[in-house]
Amino acid sequence: MKKTSLITSLLLILSLIGCNNSDQEIKTVVESFYKNYTSDHHQAKKSFLSSDLSSLMNQAIAKEKISEELVIKSAHPTDKPDLIEGDIFSSLYEGPTSVSVGKIKTDGDTAVATANFKNATYKTSWQDEIRLVKEKTWKIDNVIYKGESPTNLDTKKFLHDFIKGE
Repeated sequence: MKKTSLITSLLLILSLIGCNNSDQEIKTVVESFYKNYTSDHHQAKKSFLSSDLSSLMNQAIAKEKISEELVIKSAHPTDKPDLIEGDIFSSLYEGPTSVSVGKIKTDGDTAVATANFKNATYKTSWQDEIRLVKEKTWKIDNVIYKGESPTNLDTKKFLHDFIKGE
């Protein structure tokens, strides 16, 4: 009986340690991504993004470039091309100046982290939801806008709509 109890206790401790390592990994990914991010999607480090989100980013950036080239060659070269304006990795148009990770929930190879954002310039703070997937390491797969006045529901929807021209 005591041996079974000891084994059960050890398994519980090991599973808790595993959760903490995973949570720490997730926290590091989210905070590292936003550490040098300046609300310019062209500067976003794609190594922190899932393959799906990175592909959407590449498509959106390609659309911006094509639109710019078409406008330059058009009869109205001073027109504004299709561009992504504002921050797409948070619900505040101007983007965050800092982030900290709050609650984290993992479920197999997916996770949801609460991001506590601040923008010092505008003296505002808000929370958005960061969804992650495990692709060898944890990667940001989407940002669900939870701020006061989100213009869209999430980063992926925003990118899909932009690529489709909606």
